[in-house]
Amino acid sequence: MNMDRSWMNHNGVKDRQKKEYIAGVNEFLRFAFRGISGETMLKCPCLNCRLVMSQTRKNMLCHLLVYGIDRSYNPWLSHGESVEQIDKNEDQGYVAEVSDNERSSSGTSETPMLLQKLVEDMEADLYPGCKTFKRLEFIMSLLHIKVSNKWSDKSFSMLLNALHRAFNYDNNFPSSSYDAKKYTKALGLDYVKIDACVNHCVLFRKEFSNEVKCPKCSAPRWKQDISQDDENSDDEDEGVHRKTRVPQLVLRHFPLIPRLQRMFMCSKIAMHMRWHNKGHAGDDDDSIMRHPRDSKSWKSLDELYPKFAADARNVRLALASDGFNLGANMSSRYSIWPVMLVPYNLPPWMCMKSDNMMLSLLIPGPKSPGNDIDVFLQPLIDKLKELWESGVQTFDAHSKETFNMRAD
Repeated sequence: MNMDRSWMNHNGVKDRQKKEYIAGVNEFLRFAFRGISGETMLKCPCLNCRLVMSQTRKNMLCHLLVYGIDRSYNPWLSHGESVEQIDKNEDQGYVAEVSDNERSSSGTSETPMLLQKLVEDMEADLYPGCKTFKRLEFIMSLLHIKVSNKWSDKSFSMLLNALHRAFNYDNNFPSSSYDAKKYTKALGLDYVKIDACVNHCVLFRKEFSNEVKCPKCSAPRWKQDISQDDENSDDEDEGVHRKTRVPQLVLRHFPLIPRLQRMFMCSKIAMHMRWHNKGHAGDDDDSIMRHPRDSKSWKSLDELYPKFAADARNVRLALASDGFNLGANMSSRYSIWPVMLVPYNLPPWMCMKSDNMMLSLLIPGPKSPGNDIDVFLQPLIDKLKELWESGVQTFDAHSKETFNMRAD
């Protein structure tokens, strides 16, 4: 079998149309479905399924050509390949690490592989000969201006479209607000908006997703806007009659699972995620608590759930939340509540760093959630249950293998 898998590292939209990439995909499919029927469903390594969903050979081919392959998936463990079968020469880029000069200066020790495109743009000139801006810096500057000045998506798209034409329709430059937001998704900073009852009774999700009033207090889900008030007016302008539905209260949910998976895509952080399970100087002195792993509750959990404790990579999380006033104005009673998660797998000098803390929820004001905070925690609890009960397939860049990550 041809061991050159450089095609996996070149699966952009244009690259996926090249003969080299298509040949590589076909080689992978021949290996994965060797000796079995094409109607058999196997785990799909495309960027949409990520070895979680299974597909037939025909569907997997479509996925790999449309979405691209997960470059971190090597060796092909889920399809019968062992570590001994591959050439471990890292120069071939099977599990490529970002080089020292490409590491982020924002505090993270390495850039995960999913950020490879952004890393390339971080070094690329905005246009040939440009001495002022790099491509990533310029696009992020535009997004910062949009947010700071509260530009609408429409006005921002008009600006980007004009710049796109000025740069001779450069495919690397976003032409709309949607493209710009999609471009930055690789940073892992996207979130999900979930409508909530203004009285903190329920979240409009799952069985309540289609409700227009709170099933408990009957408070309306939407604000009453001007267009609805003027619905019966004699003005024939269609803009007046257009109804817009603005929720009264919105919870921001930052998905947990992708963030945990990204931690293991950096080999150094993945190595540190095992720190708590290794012997260290002073461990014999039980009177000193240097890390949560020295606590009785940690040891009790290990005794109660030995299978969970058997893999040191399983994540132990701490949750913290508190409200603060956005404007630092004591006369205002507005309070917004961030919910933070801290991975206790990391050593003490890393786990309490802001770089390694994860914002999970942003509970809106103006009033404190109080005892109703349980309502807002539901999306996070659902993900924690999934991680505890079944786990998710995650690539470990340190050991270069895929494992089932669980968390508590």
